[in-house]
Amino acid sequence: MNQEVGDRDPLNEGTKTIQEEGRDTRRETNHFKKDIKMRKSITQILSRTFVRQRIQQTKMGRTNKITGIEERAGMITQMMIGQNAHRCKKTPQRTIVIKTQP
Repeated sequence: MNQEVGDRDPLNEGTKTIQEEGRDTRRETNHFKKDIKMRKSITQILSRTFVRQRIQQTKMGRTNKITGIEERAGMITQMMIGQNAHRCKKTPQRTIVIKTQP
C-alpha cells in the first residue's frame, strides 16, 4: 500500500483511543480495589476491643478537658464582673489616618 504523507489510517487511530480508554478504566478499577481494601482493614482495626476502649478513653479525656476549660472561663468572667473589675482598665484606641496623594 502506498500512503502519502497527509493520509492517516483511521483504524490505527481507533485502536489508540481504545487502548487509552482501557488504561483509564484499569486505573479506576485499581483505585476502587485499593479503597475497598483500606476500608476493610480500617473496619477490622476499629472492631478490636482494645481499640474501642482507647477511643472511649480519648472521648472521655476530651470531654473532661472541655469542661475544665469551660469552668476556668467561667471563673475568669466572674472575676471580671465581680470585685476585681476595677483592675481591668479600658484603654482608648487611637486611629491614625494616612492620606496618600495619587
